[in-house]
Formats: sequence, structure tokens, C-alpha cells
Amino acid sequence: MLAVEPEHAAAKALLDQVLLRMIRLELSEGHSGRARALMADLSDHHPAVAAEVKALEEQQALAALEQEKLQALRRDHDLNVGLRARVTVLVPVAILGVALLGWVLILAPIASIKDAVLLAAVYSVVMTVTAAAVWRRVESAVNRRLLKVAVMCTATILLHRLLALHNGDSTVASVLRGDALLLAVVATALTLPVRWLGPIASALMVSTAVAIARWPTAASTLFAVGVTSLLICLTLPLAARRR
Repeated sequence: MLAVEPEHAAAKALLDQVLLRMIRLELSEGHSGRARALMADLSDHHPAVAAEVKALEEQQALAALEQEKLQALRRDHDLNVGLRARVTVLVPVAILGVALLGWVLILAPIASIKDAVLLAAVYSVVMTVTAAAVWRRVESAVNRRLLKVAVMCTATILLHRLLALHNGDSTVASVLRGDALLLAVVATALTLPVRWLGPIASALMVSTAVAIARWPTAASTLFAVGVTSLLICLTLPLAARRR
């Protein structure tokens, strides 16, 4: 009838009724896009229906935004995200730790504060350079925090040893004992993504500090063993993909 009499009021009203029912059906099923498309075929403006469509669109936009935020939060705390970047940092640091252990046990112990400062400087430079190299590829908040804590830790240990060297009133054993206690605190921050790991890592370094206090003549060996064990303790869980 509309094809013959486009201005026929009864036919228009009937068509609008059908369209309104279709629109409400689409709204009930959450299809705001389809409802909006059907509204374009209405012959007259229907404020109530338009308001319902707009309300559903706003509700869905808000839900999409909340979902996006939730996904970003999950990504920031998912250890599987940025695994390659984390391994890129952990592996060379762990290798350096093993090299340190070999150097101390086989070649020469940390005989003076200057030796301790030199080793701390090497570690600090390696950690800073490695972190800077991978920073742009870091995809999660967890990895960014781990990098920041690791860099600050090595820098703090270096500062601690430089101050000891400047004051000249500390022994190698006392400096390494202080470093071990500092690492016990830092280990907790580094292991937050894997909560069960924190107490183990902290206990390991506290034990190292206690052992150094008990056997100060073997301080460099005990510290090297403790740090290497800590690196292994951190590397394996943090570099492993979680299922």
C-alpha cells in the first residue's frame, strides 16, 4: 500500500508499530546498533524509544570501557605478559651472578672495600644498561616495577659500599652483612608477583647475613653463595611461564 500511496497515514502507523516492536525486541536482546538502524525507518520521531536506545548505547559504552580497564589491569599483573623482556633481564644478571661466585671462590675473595665497590659498580652498570635496553619493550606494570626495584637495589648497594669506603671504618664482613640484609628486604619487593617466593628469598639473605656475622673471615664466599642462590631463586619462578 505504501508503494501505491506513500502518504497513507494508516499504513505508516502500522509500519511504525511493527518497527517499534522490532526496536524493543532488539533493545531487550542488547542490540543497540540494530535498534538504531531500525529507528531510521520510522516515519515519526519517538522520543521515548530514542531515549531507550541512547541509554543502552551509553550503558554498553561504559561496560566496554570497564572491560578494557579490567583487561589492562589483568595484563599488568599477568606474569605471562612480557615474559621475553623479563627473561632478557634475568638471564644475563643470573649469569653475572654465577661468574661472581666463580671469581670469588676460584680466583680471589673480596679482600677489601675497594673490591666490593668494584663488583657493585659492575653489577649496577650491567643492571642499568640491561633495564634501559628493554624498557620500551616492557608491557606490564609488574615488569616495570621489577626493573625499577632491581636498578635501585644495585645502585643502593653501590652507594652503601662507597660510603663505607669513604668513612674507612667498616670491614668487608660488615659491608657484606649490610648488603645481605638490604637484599632480604628487596627480595620481598622483587618476588611480589610470586607471593610464596618472598619469604624464601628473604630468609635466604637473612641467613646469609647471620652466617657472615658468625664467620666473618669467609664473608666474601658466603655472600657470593647467598647472592647466587638468590638469583637462581628469583630467576626460575619469574622467568617461567605460568599456566
